[in-house]
Amino acid sequence: MLNVDVLTAYVSCGAAALVGGAMMQLARIDDPRLKLTITTASLALLVLGVSLGQQVLHDGPLTGLPLFVMMAGTLICVVFFGASVALLSGDKPPGWRLLVLNSVLCLGIALLCLLAPPVWRARLFAVIFALFATVCGFHVWPLLGRPRDRAEWIYAFAVAVFVASSWLRGAMSFITTVQPPGHMLFLPDGLVAPFAVLYSVLPIIVSTTLLHLVNHRLYRKLSQQASTDELTGVLTRRALRDLAPGLLQHHAARRHSVAALMLDLDHFKAINDRFGHATGDVVLRGCGRLLQAQLRDDALLARYGGEEFVVLAPVDDLRGARLIAERVREAIATSPWRNAQGEAFAVTASVGCALIGDRESLDDAVRRADEALYRAKAEGRNQVQVALNAA
Repeated sequence: MLNVDVLTAYVSCGAAALVGGAMMQLARIDDPRLKLTITTASLALLVLGVSLGQQVLHDGPLTGLPLFVMMAGTLICVVFFGASVALLSGDKPPGWRLLVLNSVLCLGIALLCLLAPPVWRARLFAVIFALFATVCGFHVWPLLGRPRDRAEWIYAFAVAVFVASSWLRGAMSFITTVQPPGHMLFLPDGLVAPFAVLYSVLPIIVSTTLLHLVNHRLYRKLSQQASTDELTGVLTRRALRDLAPGLLQHHAARRHSVAALMLDLDHFKAINDRFGHATGDVVLRGCGRLLQAQLRDDALLARYGGEEFVVLAPVDDLRGARLIAERVREAIATSPWRNAQGEAFAVTASVGCALIGDRESLDDAVRRADEALYRAKAEGRNQVQVALNAA
């Protein structure tokens, strides 16, 4: 089998860590949590790169200060890397004070290992390193429980391999009686070369996968922002157009009907003029919440204009569509509304509803619901009107 110089592999691992950390710093991220994830992981790789890369300045097995730097650096790297995994998986991350305290603890542990008798030095470090790696690995479980793409599996698998290899080294340190030749890998000869290669490429695998995951999270967040109305939290008009075909096809295949409701708040301009736009925004947000509470989970709700909302709701027939329309109208009319000064005022809505025809487009159905809405306004507001059947 190929004879791999482990110390050279460690130097390669340090170089890979420095490159990976530098690559992650090139990412432009506005999201605070994801930015902190990248920063924390970059610091972990930087510390690892320096602690392993400094071996290039020394000949032969590491002893004294260089050995202390390597042990302390690898432990601190695991601490910071565990924090970055916690940020990525959604767990509550440790604060900077705790990270600093853990780093000081790592320095103390490395010093203890250095002062220990040579026969116990590597064994003690291997066990402690395995424990630190396990704490880091605990944060991977949320990723394994709900992976959304292939990169999350790869990332979780890489961390799992790292934890497993650390425990194997820790266990083997108590089985073997031979002092390892300066590299502290208590492994059979057949596993030394594979582990050396693994550790030399692991930083690049982790850093590139982490970048992919962060980009994926950003893309998903931007997609969600583009499809969600910022003020009310319901769908945007564009998102409704994107999602409506799927809803209509799903219920058409099951011979279910879908109703289109067009809702407009009555005299909304007067509310803005009397109480100010801040109160108007409160009304719009409140209406969004009320409408969502009255609808089934499979219904689509979108803000269609300034004070207009559109609902696409599965129903049994036109009577069912009217019942939904009356329910949302009544919810708005009976809800207590107050301005910032506690002054009560009334909010009502007019609703037009139409049953979407089998071959009718969404635009045509919404147009018929809009015509019914205008009839509701013309006949006194705060009421529901039903559109004529589709041609």
